[in-house]
Amino acid sequence: MAGRGLFGRKQERALATIEVALPGLAQERAEEIVRLSHSYSEHAAGFGSPRDVIGPALLYGLAHMHERYSEAAARRASPT
Repeated sequence: MAGRGLFGRKQERALATIEVALPGLAQERAEEIVRLSHSYSEHAAGFGSPRDVIGPALLYGLAHMHERYSEAAARRASPT
């Protein structure tokens, strides 16, 4: 990923590689998502392999968890 910093200098952001051991169920779900994406459309941004599914799924899950925990923390902090 790259962005423009001050004075138009290009700044690079290093991407980290993370190895994750997937439980069998997660691997099966990722494989099913690949099959479903292929049956949905051959020309869409379908997933080519289960590995292609894991990154977006992780980011989606993290965003979902962040939202839920933020909401719970806000409810706890606000007086009722």
